[in-house]
This record gives sequence, structure tokens and C-alpha cells, in this order.
Amino acid sequence: MKNNRQRLCKINLSIPVYRRGDRARKADCQGLENMLQKVTGDIAENAVPRTALRKTFHLNEILSVETGLPLTKEGVAAVHRLVAFMMETDADAEITLQNRELVRDCLEEQLPFLSDINFSGLASILKYDPAVDNPYIRVWAETQSLRFGEEHTLIPVSRWQRLSRQKKNADRVIHG
Repeated sequence: MKNNRQRLCKINLSIPVYRRGDRARKADCQGLENMLQKVTGDIAENAVPRTALRKTFHLNEILSVETGLPLTKEGVAAVHRLVAFMMETDADAEITLQNRELVRDCLEEQLPFLSDINFSGLASILKYDPAVDNPYIRVWAETQSLRFGEEHTLIPVSRWQRLSRQKKNADRVIHG
């Protein structure tokens, strides 16, 4: 009798078997399958979305975190979004302030070309005109985009740290 139930039901559950025909048992099994699909669908819809493993950001957003200047059209909101992704939290000004240095360090490790950017050019532009909407700042940022590329893929800090530890451990094993 048990093998018959398993054959009729795609799922392996303990279903009480009544002395009815195969059609009735098959209907019971399908009813249970439908109920399980609905429940698992509801669970999936209500699940908290996980942070993406990787996300692409415009260089201006990355440079905004590096310099502290709003170099994007969206301004500070873009910086909050980038820091929120990196820290796997909600976008918030306080979280950005608390984690800016950690995110900067992680950005510099993930994007080594950031050390090649000449920020002294930006400093001289700001001495000339300290306004954030200074058109020369936009030209400087566009020049950096042309030199290093407009978009760059990043991973959150926690995943970066885990990958770094794994790499160090692998290097120790290889090099003794």
C-alpha cells in the first residue's frame, strides 16, 4: 500500500489511506501538492530579499565616496546607496558616516586603479571655485571615466573580506 501512495503522490508524505479508489487517493495527493505549492510560494514572496552578490556602480558614485564630494547627478543619495550595498544595510546618512572609511578601504582593495587617480587636480579646481556645481569638477570626473571606465562591479564588504581570507589561506598553503 505504501508504494502505491508514493507512486500516486510526487511528494513523500504520510497520507492517510482510505478505502477509496485510486482516483480519490490521487485527488488527495494533488490537493496536498497544491497546498504545499501555495504555502511555499507565499513563503518565497514574503522572504527578505538578499543583497545581490555583485552590483555595478558608475565611477562618479565611487569617486563620490572617495572624495566626499557629490560627483553624481543624484548627489548624496547615490553615495548612500553605494555604502548601503557595500554594508548590506538600508541606505541611510548615519550608516554612510559610520562606515565610509571601511567602504573606502574596501573600494581601494577591489579597484586598485583608484590609487592611480590624481586627486590633486581636483583640489586645484576646488581652490579656484569651491562650489559643488562647478563645471570643471564635472569635466574632471568625465576625464576619469574615460581613463578608467564608467562602470565597475563591486561586491559587499563582508564577501570581500571572506574572499580575502580565503585567498590568504590558500597562499599560505601554497607557499608554506
